[in-house]
Amino acid sequence: MKHRYLSLSGLVLLIACAEIHDENDLESVTFDLISLKCMPNIMAPGTLVVRTQEEYEQFLDDRFTQKLDSHWERFYPGLLETAKQQNPGLTDEEYEALVKDMMFQFLPFSMVKDCGYPDDPPIFGFPKIDFSSHTLLGIGIGGGGCAADSFGVEVFREDAQLRYICRGHAIFYGTCEKIISRYFWLLIPPMPESYSIEFDVDIERRDG
Repeated sequence: MKHRYLSLSGLVLLIACAEIHDENDLESVTFDLISLKCMPNIMAPGTLVVRTQEEYEQFLDDRFTQKLDSHWERFYPGLLETAKQQNPGLTDEEYEALVKDMMFQFLPFSMVKDCGYPDDPPIFGFPKIDFSSHTLLGIGIGGGGCAADSFGVEVFREDAQLRYICRGHAIFYGTCEKIISRYFWLLIPPMPESYSIEFDVDIERRDG
C-alpha cells in the first residue's frame, strides 16, 4: 500500500512539473495597442490576424466598406423618398446631401462620421501599418452584466508548438441584461508564416 501511495504521489508531481514546464515554455510578446476608431465594435470580427497589406485592405473592404454599403443600399431609397416629400423642389445634389446627413444620424454611420465614407477609400480613415515590421491582431472581449472592468490582453509565443497565444480577460459584475464589450487592436513583431495563433478570453464573474 505504501509503495502504491508513493507511485501516485510521483505521478501527481510529474503532472505538476509538466504543467510548470509548459508555462515556462511561453515567452511573453511585446505589443503596441493602436486605435482603429473607424472600426466600431459592432463591425469588428471576434478575432483577427493580419500579416500583409493585401490582407489589411481586404479586411477593411469586408468589414467596413461592404457592411456600410449594405446598410446604405437598404435605407437610402426610403430616406430619399422621405426627403423629397418633406423638401420638394431641391436638386438631385441637394437631395443627396440631405439624405447623407440623415443617414449619418443613425448607427452604424453615426460612429464613422469622420472616416471618409462613402467618398474616400476606407484605407484613408485607418492607420497605416508597416507589415514588414508588424502583424496586426484583434480580439474582442464582451459579455453581459451591470458593469465591467479589468479589461486586458496578453500575447505569448511558444516555439516548441510553433504557436502564439493571445489572451484577453475582464471582470463582469451583476446580472443586468446589458452587453458590455471592448476591442483590442495590437501590433506585434512579424509572426512567422509557420506559426499558428490561438485566442482565449477569460471572463470572471462577480456579484455586483
